[in-house]
Amino acid sequence: MVTKKKKRDYSSIMSQSKKEVNYSNKKKDERFWQPTRDKEGNGFAIIRFLPNGNPTGLPFKPVFKHVANIAGKFFIEKCPSTLKKECPICEWNRLQPREWVLEEGKTYRKKSYISNILVVSDPECPDNDGKIFLFEFGDQVFKKLKEKISPSFAAEDPMIYFHPEEGANFKVKIKKEGGYATWNSSEFDGKITDVDDFLKTKNTNFDEIEASLYDLDTIVSETDYKSFDEIKGKFKKYLFSVGLNGNIDESPEVETKERKENAENYSKKKAESQKVTEESLPEESESEGEDSSDANFEEYFKNLEK
Repeated sequence: MVTKKKKRDYSSIMSQSKKEVNYSNKKKDERFWQPTRDKEGNGFAIIRFLPNGNPTGLPFKPVFKHVANIAGKFFIEKCPSTLKKECPICEWNRLQPREWVLEEGKTYRKKSYISNILVVSDPECPDNDGKIFLFEFGDQVFKKLKEKISPSFAAEDPMIYFHPEEGANFKVKIKKEGGYATWNSSEFDGKITDVDDFLKTKNTNFDEIEASLYDLDTIVSETDYKSFDEIKGKFKKYLFSVGLNGNIDESPEVETKERKENAENYSKKKAESQKVTEESLPEESESEGEDSSDANFEEYFKNLEK
């Protein structure tokens, strides 16, 4: 049974239906934490997922971005659907053959999640231990959290993984496999513990640091996103640069040999006239597209009532 010691109603979060930081790649946002990786691309740390700073909010915030890889050129842009606004790239994607967008990995809308965490052990950056950060993670970690909320086996009891007294530490394990970083080995340590047990070693407790939790429902601002027309203009230039029709309102287009040649010629001319710095796909990004079956946690909370 959920304890009433803390000043928030965790049981209501589990039973109610709710509506579901972006930071610049050019400047590190100090609110966010990521584990340090070695030269092989591996990383390890222990964290604790914490609740939303908004006492009635879900313990995560879903965010979207677009990742495209056409003719060997990457395009990355934050998707305004995070703010429940129309997106020109989403509209263009809907016109394209699904197998081209997803299965071939040409362009897709990638979903990630942001949560509050407490760093329990960061071997490479011990100064982070005992501090609260925001943590952005992908589908591989999300599935681990979902399994705790809604276990696959009926004999297993759900665990409120973000509860400071009835949750558990989470071991972040990153491995480089096939050119991509995989988080699949990450896992809960299996022991339900009170986060205060750890915080006592830092001469504090959860009640004292709760004010440091971020309100996940307000961390994403409209100022973090380009306007519809700005995104459309940028994406049109990208399509032209890879040899596709820049009119994104027209019929579906996929690359052909001729378009690839046009893209190569365009890139050569552009490189001759100015120094080009191309965007690269972050190593931590997972290669798969969005899984519609994991659209949000609402269904999992609802299922617990059945």
